[in-house]
Amino acid sequence: SRERSSLPLRRKNPAMAPQVTKQAVGNKWLKDFKNVVEMDGWGQREEARESYAGLAAIIANKTMGDETSTWTEREAVNAERMAICLRLRSDEIRRGGMHGISLANMKALVPVMEQLFRGGEKFPIDLKSVDDADLARAKTALCLPPKAGVSRGRCDAKTLQQRRQDVVETIIGSDDEDENDPHDRKGKGFLGSPDGARPADKPKPHSRSVGFQVGKIGFKDENLQLVDPTISAYVVAGGKVTGVQVDTSPAQKHQAKYFIFDEAIKMTQSLEAIAPGSAIVFEFKHFKKDKNKMSTKCWCFLEREDLKNGPAVLELYKKPVDPKRKKLSLFTVKPLYLHIDVEIGDGPHAGKLY
Repeated sequence: SRERSSLPLRRKNPAMAPQVTKQAVGNKWLKDFKNVVEMDGWGQREEARESYAGLAAIIANKTMGDETSTWTEREAVNAERMAICLRLRSDEIRRGGMHGISLANMKALVPVMEQLFRGGEKFPIDLKSVDDADLARAKTALCLPPKAGVSRGRCDAKTLQQRRQDVVETIIGSDDEDENDPHDRKGKGFLGSPDGARPADKPKPHSRSVGFQVGKIGFKDENLQLVDPTISAYVVAGGKVTGVQVDTSPAQKHQAKYFIFDEAIKMTQSLEAIAPGSAIVFEFKHFKKDKNKMSTKCWCFLEREDLKNGPAVLELYKKPVDPKRKKLSLFTVKPLYLHIDVEIGDGPHAGKLY
């Protein structure tokens, strides 16, 4: 018979298995985070919403694992804050909100993610500014304790598994949320903005859609340098925002006195849903690095009665935006405007046209 080897059988020692360092974990999170922020910036809102929620769940679950024994308290707290902010952004996209945690806030968090396990970066978002109900829902969805970094404990295995498998459906889309929707309440939003608006109903199958081919916007300074210049469009009626904001991608180029967009967008409300006396407001925005947020440079509007197929040239006004269109002050006396083409069509579809 074949002789057996005298060498002992080597068994794998779990303790000898290569350990994934927290730096490696942080690098993976950073890569995923940058990808979802890019999706968000390009207007892929549904994909971004799901990816924000998924990454938030991964980070939150990690903060409740054994690996955190090697983390500092600051690292653990910032990781939990990051997870909460990602979840809040996901919820904000789902609601179609305009005044909650924004894409600009997400961009401001990139340095935090880069330095999460490298000494830490000051967290730029004050979660005390978030509505209590929104914050509680985000923490519940992520199975996080009431206070970040304090008395961290594990959820039971069944709950954690449910979060991993069904994170997008957990809490998202609950009809019971409407009563506590921050866009229905008085007071300031996440960035100190006035009340937002409830998302508009989806257009009816046979209603006419309202779209715009955003062409260019002119400024007298040919050397004007701006970061991520974009156009935001939304419906106002009775001095209030009544629909979901639609944003362009950042301008394609800056040529002479103009920022060129050449992009088509569609409103979420049909022509029939926009009441007489309403208007479409267009805000020209850009990202301010020193304030870590998008800032409105000027704005203009198109009355409901002027929503007709064809080109339109809109005067630019100084901020702040006046939804009632009563206090108007010209942004410039130069013949510089926002150039758009109005496109009234059949069939509902909100968002960008590709």
